[in-house]
Amino acid sequence: MITARVTEAARRAGHDVIVRAFVITGPKQAGVVDVEPPTPERGQVVVDVERVGVCGTDMELFAGSMPYLLEGHEKFPLRPGHEWAGTVSAIGPDVDEAWLGARVTGDTMLGCGECARCLRGRHHVCENRYEIGIRGGWPGALAEQLLVPVTALHRLPETMSWTTGALVEPAGCALRAVDAANISAGNRVCVWGPGTLGLLILQFATARGTLVDVVGIDSPRLSLARELGAHATILHNDLRDDVRYAAVIDA
Repeated sequence: MITARVTEAARRAGHDVIVRAFVITGPKQAGVVDVEPPTPERGQVVVDVERVGVCGTDMELFAGSMPYLLEGHEKFPLRPGHEWAGTVSAIGPDVDEAWLGARVTGDTMLGCGECARCLRGRHHVCENRYEIGIRGGWPGALAEQLLVPVTALHRLPETMSWTTGALVEPAGCALRAVDAANISAGNRVCVWGPGTLGLLILQFATARGTLVDVVGIDSPRLSLARELGAHATILHNDLRDDVRYAAVIDA
């Protein structure tokens, strides 16, 4: 873990602690800078970040091509990072002290909690939602510390590595895709794309007893898919039209 520290600039500004964060200031313009530490308000906690994943969305934010930037849902400067794991180091008012020191990860989508969608448990499609490190200006986890609502937290087992903990968020997306495909043991399934999500989908689907073919354009990634249990791996231009699948999952 990279611990927060006091700098001369912080002392002159009257702050006890300053933290480092990766900030994107414009298309393909970014760097590590000193920022003020987050202060938890009612119902919030501060997490000391241990591991962060870099997603394709983060690459789009860095490139300036992410649709939210074009639609006005996000703007520069911004702090990316929404796949993370860490330890709760501070809590705000009305937060149970049992969270202090907890190993956690958390949801990316933060709904308003008041609209009809949120009240039905569909905060991920709340029109007024924040998305950590992605939407609405909520600072992301590519920093030493992260501010998170306690309602978004999920505890991690003591035996789980920090790297695995940071993979919980994309793994949740992968599991949801497998659930939506409604597949069962003995089915044959095609996973289109052997990136991180595709390989996670492969493992969840295989665990349910399905035969999984993985299609891709990159031989090394397809080799990894075979190591992870793919029934077959296929280069996209070698795909046959006489194979039938119970489901195709686009990753």
